[in-house]
Amino acid sequence: MNYKNYNKLLFTSSAAILTFIVILNYLVNPYNIFKQRILKNTLLKPEAKIQERVTKPIGLKIDSRNIDAIFFGTSRADLGLDKEHYKKLTGKEAENIAIGGLHFQEMLDTIDIALKIHPEIKHIYIGLDYGTFLKSKDKNDDHRATITTNPKLEASEIGIALLCLKTTGNSIWTIIKNLSGNKKRMFYASGKKYIFVNKKIKKEFEKSWTEYNNAYTKAELDDKKIQKLNNYYKNLTNKGIEVTLFIMPSHVSEFYFIYKTGNRKNYENWKKSLVSIAPVYDFQYPNIYTTDKITPQMKTFFDASHCTYLVGDKIIDDIVLKKTNTARLLTKQNVDTINNLNYQDIKKWENTDKETINWINKILNGEEE
Repeated sequence: MNYKNYNKLLFTSSAAILTFIVILNYLVNPYNIFKQRILKNTLLKPEAKIQERVTKPIGLKIDSRNIDAIFFGTSRADLGLDKEHYKKLTGKEAENIAIGGLHFQEMLDTIDIALKIHPEIKHIYIGLDYGTFLKSKDKNDDHRATITTNPKLEASEIGIALLCLKTTGNSIWTIIKNLSGNKKRMFYASGKKYIFVNKKIKKEFEKSWTEYNNAYTKAELDDKKIQKLNNYYKNLTNKGIEVTLFIMPSHVSEFYFIYKTGNRKNYENWKKSLVSIAPVYDFQYPNIYTTDKITPQMKTFFDASHCTYLVGDKIIDDIVLKKTNTARLLTKQNVDTINNLNYQDIKKWENTDKETINWINKILNGEEE
């Protein structure tokens, strides 16, 4: 084969491979960016978290709907809140733009980007969690979002969505999962869990306990983040946008560590700081959902930090319809009373669920369960 023919073959082969990758990622659509979908299921959302800084804004740009509301927060809101439930309640469109792993300033930047792309947005629901407001050792904690602010779709963004190696890997894995029939770890395209069986769920809880025990030990509240949220809230409401603050739930075994590591004062002061901004719907306290027994069949939580849509729908019911069927509504007037009530409830749980407490202690002591 001469040099000319070799180059021709190389060019043709490369073009064919790239074309195949583009078509594959467009049709399988593992991150749910494009409207079409040939497969009903996709992988668990955290598989996409590396790309979500880019893919969620791309999805907003492609989305031609008139969006009435957005849900925002950390991975807890990302995995737990179903935008379709908002439509069932109100008849209007919503989008979940929550992204796990963002720096604090990036979170605010992402909302700004959503408002620039869809200025018709009237309601913003911001899910908060305690860990986000702790002082960080990361020097990049004030890092600004690197995602583009251009409301028009850019070629570079499409390239990331269609040519990224991570996207291609998830497309292939999605197909394999569908063909294999092993759907125990599959999720609907919207993120809803497909089958409530997770044989590794105990290991996932144990991993979360170790992480949060380390994160909450000697933790300090970052007052600058509270002030940033306060200023941002005022800026949005001055524009006529309705903003609702709420605290996402975690399993009782996770926020138990807040008290176990001596963070009660910080945690309660955090909530007092939040209600100085606005009333807050609090879902993080012991209740029938957060105290659910940890089993492979549990339908309330994926792990110690992330609730399923079964819990998420209850959250949306309260924050959208302004009810307190599940939430405890924190205000300046009642925050001390409810803080104390939450503490008494966690102590009751600690005294009644000895099995879980003993399990936690074994894990922290390095013993096998």
